[in-house]
Amino acid sequence: MLVEAIRAGKRNILYHLDYIAHLLQGRNWLAGEYLTLADIAAAAHLSSLDYLNDIDWETHPSVKDWYAL
Repeated sequence: MLVEAIRAGKRNILYHLDYIAHLLQGRNWLAGEYLTLADIAAAAHLSSLDYLNDIDWETHPSVKDWYAL
């Protein structure tokens, strides 16, 4: 069951990165002009995938810049 969830997440990562990029258009953080728990939670999840080298940062430079903050 856990393996299925991981596979589903890997299949859908591009959709999530697209959505994060959409949220970052015209603002500095996911929920507005200030860092919130939404940013911390999203970055924590992305951190796990980044550790496994499962994110192609070149396709989403705005998300990469946000994540680096």
